[in-house]
Amino acid sequence: MKSEIFIAAETGNISALRTALSKGADINQVDENGATPLMIACKHGHTALVKFILSRGAEINIADNKGMTAVKNAELTNKDELIELFQEYVDLNSNADYSNLREHFISIIDNLFPVSKQIEPIVKDLNEEQRMKIKNDLIKILLLFRNEDEISIYDGFGFGLSILVLYYPDKYAEMFNNIKQLSENKQIAFAKEILQSEEKHFEKSDISFQNFVLESPNVISSDNADKIKKAFYEYAEIIVKADGVVTEEESKNLKFLSKTFFKEQKTESKQQQAKEFSKSELDSILEELNNLVGMENIKNDIRSLINIINVNKLRRKEGLPEQKLSLHSVFIGPPGTGKTTIARILSNIYHSLDLLPEINFVETDRSGLVAGYVGQTAIKTDEIINKARNGILFIDEAYTLKRSDSDSDYGQEAIDILLKRMEDYRDNLIIIVAGYEKEMNHFINSNPGLKSRFNRYFQFKDYQPSELTEIYRRMADKSGFILKEDALKTLNDLFEHLCSNKDDRFGNARLARNIFEKTFEKHANRTASIAPITREILTTIEAEDIPVEQFSVN
Repeated sequence: MKSEIFIAAETGNISALRTALSKGADINQVDENGATPLMIACKHGHTALVKFILSRGAEINIADNKGMTAVKNAELTNKDELIELFQEYVDLNSNADYSNLREHFISIIDNLFPVSKQIEPIVKDLNEEQRMKIKNDLIKILLLFRNEDEISIYDGFGFGLSILVLYYPDKYAEMFNNIKQLSENKQIAFAKEILQSEEKHFEKSDISFQNFVLESPNVISSDNADKIKKAFYEYAEIIVKADGVVTEEESKNLKFLSKTFFKEQKTESKQQQAKEFSKSELDSILEELNNLVGMENIKNDIRSLINIINVNKLRRKEGLPEQKLSLHSVFIGPPGTGKTTIARILSNIYHSLDLLPEINFVETDRSGLVAGYVGQTAIKTDEIINKARNGILFIDEAYTLKRSDSDSDYGQEAIDILLKRMEDYRDNLIIIVAGYEKEMNHFINSNPGLKSRFNRYFQFKDYQPSELTEIYRRMADKSGFILKEDALKTLNDLFEHLCSNKDDRFGNARLARNIFEKTFEKHANRTASIAPITREILTTIEAEDIPVEQFSVN
């Protein structure tokens, strides 16, 4: 039940609030959201009550769980008479140079809005812990860019806008517009109030290149983490360039962020991969399959498999004998050709066809199955198998389980356990093994048990240059980039060259990913010193951004 003082604050009832205070209530006490009576009264626009609360010595710099203070809530009402009550509490007469601030503030709003729009769907689904991690990461970025141990007024303004997006994803657009209409003094007050409310965080002085680590990517999915990191970088770039000047130190910091955020793609944990599969209808799963670049032979094989499964169901319904069907499979092909992606899609398909009770996908390799001591491999292998029950166990580079016939190699023990469990759990476990063609054929043929259980093969082929170009283009599109015509031609020429000189270790889609990441780095380095920055500059890939020199084969 709400306290009497908070009810009075919501309703604007001065008499009820005075009564609550007379009974011993604290004017600065907070509710479950960290809000004080002053914040609540400001949020609801109760000017008379706010004036009364201020006269009773209320603390104005307390921030609630979302980082909102009384002043920020007042400013968002856009009520001049309410905002003016705080003028004596917010010093707007310092010696700082605030010339042309309003113009710069509006530029920040205009540039942050499309960035915010891109991550809006992600932010809406965040929990409190995830929001706090993102907020802490934003603070780290500000600390990295602090100028002579001070956080600039632009930093405070941009940070404040970002907090609105983070905690009010349904309302931030309206809030942005309200702030845009404020006078310059009120916009400055908004920025300074932000800085004051987060003062304890900004006191940290130990953020540097050496210890800069983001926390938020560890608590959200890999795809969303990539989008958030991209938004972080664009946020930093917009704030840095807001005043039309990019110092050498700021340029260096931007390059550091680019390298830090995009030097590698984190591999999803196996549990995350399993959780993120949705229980979709077969049509939507097949649409996902059909939208993949290339792999026409794989798509045809899967459609044929679905037809066999459906006909078996019809025969069972009519009381007819079913075609014996083994779903344990061998995926053969070079790296980066979509083997893991197809295995995940099959997990969805088998579940939608009631062949598996769950959408459970576990990926592993030799290191996840084989131990270094006698007796430990069986335990380790069984642990992985138990995680994969009711779903698919995907073993990448499975041929490494059979390295030699030496008694000191425990890979054979893992193979024996796998064969045994394939029989024990034949109704709720499917195993897919993957690797290079020559090595996998040798592996399967080395053991009669393997050969009898794995009789369904999927052949994955190298991508063609045009397909690699399309894979790259989709990566760029997903990250909000547009390729100019000459950049697209340069890219396709590069893939033509690489494909004509490939060997059996050709990286395919992984290569496309590496080239895209290097492109982002070159783009960031090229644009880091451009000011003022525009959305077109931030999202356009030029021919000079394509890393031809780094990837060309002599």
